[in-house]
Amino acid sequence: RELAEESLVFLRDQTRLACHLGVLDGSTGIYLAKKESQNAIIVRSWTGKRLSLHSSSLGKVLLAWLPEDHIDALLPTEHLPAFTARTITTRKALKAELEVVRLQGWAFDNQEDVDDVTCIAAPVFNSDQAVVAAISISGVRFQMPEEKIPEYANAVMKAAGMMSEKLCGI
Repeated sequence: RELAEESLVFLRDQTRLACHLGVLDGSTGIYLAKKESQNAIIVRSWTGKRLSLHSSSLGKVLLAWLPEDHIDALLPTEHLPAFTARTITTRKALKAELEVVRLQGWAFDNQEDVDDVTCIAAPVFNSDQAVVAAISISGVRFQMPEEKIPEYANAVMKAAGMMSEKLCGI
């Protein structure tokens, strides 16, 4: 958490959105740290909150760099639960999405976990280039309009890169 402080504050100040640090914990993601948005409208989340791997941007990032057999072990069935009308509901479709995540370096949750809530996450790498955590931003849909997504994705990747550098320097 201490290593994430500077990255999360930077990201919150850049985006004015709620920022999280999360890790893989069993078959879910879990928030280890949060920096609250200073906006009047906030997304309700908390340290210790568990997240679905297939419907959250943070979960997608945590999955994307795992070996395929590990993904299959975490998501043993082809059909995945739907939380909204936009949730990815098959492992095959999720794996295609994870390929996009790896190529672009970040994940997007387009109202897949909660209606009207969008999130962007990017990976935190250790010195072995393994993903050990993810950093994300969350906001209601109008706080993250389509034209701002590239700018926000770059800010999230920069914050995750800052933390990766700190980890590699230890």
